[in-house]
Amino acid sequence: MLQPAKQRFASIPLYILVLGLVLLPLVFSTSTLDSTLAPRFTYLGVLLALLAVSQIFSKPNSLSLFQFTWPFLAFIIFEGLSLFNANTPSEGLVVLLRDSGLLMFLVMVIHTCQTEGAISGISKSMVLVNAVIGSFGLYQLVTLNAIVDETRLYEVISLLGHRNLFASALVLTLPFLVFTAWRQKGLWQWISLVMLAHTTFLIFVLESRTAWLAYFVFIVSYPVWILLEKMVQHFSFRFWRNLFVVLLLAGVSAFSWVYFTNEKSEGKGQVLKSEMGFDGSNEKTFTIDERIMLWKGTLRMVWNEDIGGIGAGNWKIMFPAYGSDMFRARQGMVQFQRPHNDYLWILSETGVLGLVAYFCGFALIMFYGLRAASSHRLDQSQRVLIRLLLSGVLAYLLIAFFSFPRERVFHQVVLYTMLGLLIYLSRPAVSSKSFERNTFSVLAIILGGMMIWVGANWWHGERVTRKINEARAMGDWDGLLEYYNQVEENRFYKIDPASVPLNFYSGLAYLNLENYPKSQTEFANAYKLHPNNIHVINNMANIYFLQGNTDSAIVYYKKALEVSPKYLDGALNLMAVYFNTQQTDEAYKLLRKYEATFAKESPNHPTLSAYRQAILKAKKAEVLKATANESLKAHLISIDDDELQSLYFESLNQDITLAEIFAESAKGKF
Repeated sequence: MLQPAKQRFASIPLYILVLGLVLLPLVFSTSTLDSTLAPRFTYLGVLLALLAVSQIFSKPNSLSLFQFTWPFLAFIIFEGLSLFNANTPSEGLVVLLRDSGLLMFLVMVIHTCQTEGAISGISKSMVLVNAVIGSFGLYQLVTLNAIVDETRLYEVISLLGHRNLFASALVLTLPFLVFTAWRQKGLWQWISLVMLAHTTFLIFVLESRTAWLAYFVFIVSYPVWILLEKMVQHFSFRFWRNLFVVLLLAGVSAFSWVYFTNEKSEGKGQVLKSEMGFDGSNEKTFTIDERIMLWKGTLRMVWNEDIGGIGAGNWKIMFPAYGSDMFRARQGMVQFQRPHNDYLWILSETGVLGLVAYFCGFALIMFYGLRAASSHRLDQSQRVLIRLLLSGVLAYLLIAFFSFPRERVFHQVVLYTMLGLLIYLSRPAVSSKSFERNTFSVLAIILGGMMIWVGANWWHGERVTRKINEARAMGDWDGLLEYYNQVEENRFYKIDPASVPLNFYSGLAYLNLENYPKSQTEFANAYKLHPNNIHVINNMANIYFLQGNTDSAIVYYKKALEVSPKYLDGALNLMAVYFNTQQTDEAYKLLRKYEATFAKESPNHPTLSAYRQAILKAKKAEVLKATANESLKAHLISIDDDELQSLYFESLNQDITLAEIFAESAKGKF
């Protein structure tokens, strides 16, 4: 039987949402540096715009959603305000746009749920999403022989870009698998059961401890919700509201007290050690120890920076000043992009009020969900779904403590779909003001369009940056500049995923082409964007030195060592500029200071021996010129290069000067 035209038209938003969810994991690009971030950001903009347009014409009921969404709106406001503190505001615009788009997506999901069969359709689409990512992950697991060779497990990433992200994505789809397996009959029930078993197998095999813990929490939390429902029902709404306000004020007050009584320090160059007692210098892979050091460095940043945060998207720019002592960051091999804890990430970038607003959003929706589940106006299947969704949200909150799902569009879309269903099942009031629905739709269309535009620029920037890196590897400096010209005016892509400003690459090209003035301009622009990138700082010093401005070169070499005290190339460069400007004593002091660091970090450094030999010869010449003792002069002249180094190391062992060791050597003590 044909449906009336109006009824069919009303189902279009649901069709768009279901299709959009199913296609989401298939959106990626092999031409970008990160295969998923820019493509899925752009795709979210397309999906948001399509949903908004379809809802304008389908005209669902206007709903009063402010009581559910005000914390997320407040969070976005604090996120926007944090950009006034940002060193590089352009990095925060993408983050702000993403979070605003997700809030509008949440509203679109809630409105779409009014369509008949929406809950069933959305649940089935998530089963298909699980099947897509799970099947591709299983294919990788088998073809890579990762079941037998555990060292290849890190390559099992499915369509999520990282093994842990893959495992956590599987966990987030569990509420829909369980609900569909319980509620549906026939084929869909069997598909859901098979995918549930398949998901459990993959989570176990992938050895992601965070996913294991989240899976366990998902299971054990279900009966807890039943108990909490009774508590929520037992006390009045006013009681819970007052309790919430008291806890909120107590938390903010405690943080403020710690913040304002904490002794401020720059924090740069300090050693980071974990509470687990491991030696970070021996850990060459990402470990628990390194993660703890990321957290400690982030907290150091929080206590020393503005209480309103360092600005959305600016953690990666500010963190090197607090965490470059970590093993993989010391020589600039790794530029950490995130603290592997979403809450510390939010706290550091948007301040305590931003984090409070973020937590309030979850707390409020989960509270209303519990109230709805405790009421008798919902049928059994709806109450079961609420509990499963609450378990899914709780699993997400745990994952966010150890990982970075907030950065990933896939994880956010699944999360906001769960939140949208929870709000819908909590029964928001129907508003008589239709302009509220239309306003949301218009805003969603505008935001969707902006996301498409920014995402397209981001996508293009990543594709060109890949080519820039290829040209750099081949030493094709003219070709590199041609590629750079394609992204030079891109306002939304100034820093690549490795936290390297694009101006750095052009500066490097001009440096190798010996166009020093142009190189200096490009490095200066890169320094403005990222003043804590040691490669940028080091090359700023290099270009000053090549142009004869040694004083400025020394300033920037010292800045590089302030950010990363164990940056060996920076130390060698500073020794060189001291030596070449006849500041032999300064070069010698720096050599002595860094001998222990070189011995531990890079005992076979290819150029240290030559630097050491030149500096020691200069010091020997100084002592020879300064002494009036003829026998000591004769002895110094007789000392060859090998003996000179032996005496130098002996002076280090005894903690005496080179002149003193020469004198003792002349007396025959060595």
